[in-house]
Amino acid sequence: MTLNKRFAKWVLALGLGLGLAVGGQSVAQQVGAASGVITIHYVPGYGVALWNSPNTGRQAIKGRILKDGTKWKFSQIKQVNGKTWYQLGTNQWVEGTYAKTGNAAPAITAKKGTLHITYKPGYGVLVRTQPNGAAVKPAKYLMNGTSWQYTATSVAAGKTWYRVGTNQWIEGTYVQMGLAPKPSAPKAPAASHPATNLSGYTNTQGASSIIGDRSSMIFHLPRQRNYRVSNANVVRFSSAASAIAAGYRQSKR
Repeated sequence: MTLNKRFAKWVLALGLGLGLAVGGQSVAQQVGAASGVITIHYVPGYGVALWNSPNTGRQAIKGRILKDGTKWKFSQIKQVNGKTWYQLGTNQWVEGTYAKTGNAAPAITAKKGTLHITYKPGYGVLVRTQPNGAAVKPAKYLMNGTSWQYTATSVAAGKTWYRVGTNQWIEGTYVQMGLAPKPSAPKAPAASHPATNLSGYTNTQGASSIIGDRSSMIFHLPRQRNYRVSNANVVRFSSAASAIAAGYRQSKR
């Protein structure tokens, strides 16, 4: 075989080999030059893993977790086996199931106050992880007729949102500023009828939230001794930290 023929066969074999390799690569990985910002949407208080590569054989980077609600800049996108991956840095990748792209986060204004939920009796307003964001998991609702402290406001999707806890926001359509209207004093029962148990109070023990007493500026944890707080003075908090931030102190027993 002449030198030219051998060279031609070598070039052909090399070309086929490269073609197979590149072809396999293009099927498994579709690279897109892109940049932007992603927001992590996961379970509040938890996060997703950061990986050293999007490819098969990748390993999670120890000690690197991207918390729910945080935002990160990406410099490249890859599609690997039907999944989207975002590159956040050198050998730093996050899988896109819980990474959402979108516009810049809406501005947040620090503002404190009390709001009252006005919805359908027996129902509540859904709590979300951020203004116009995903619902918290497990799902949480602020029930009709309850009052809550808020610590910030924001405008997103043309609506006003109120922050009622860490990564906890509600949309303001069914929100009324201030506490619930003070109920009128119940009428005394007629002499011919036995006295009945008068409503208008909330028990603090075993409640679904932390109960604050507006008149005393004291809050009670559900596990503590029971107190009966007038509904007109009830303020509900999602955490002890939010109650303290609002100027309340914890009951001693």
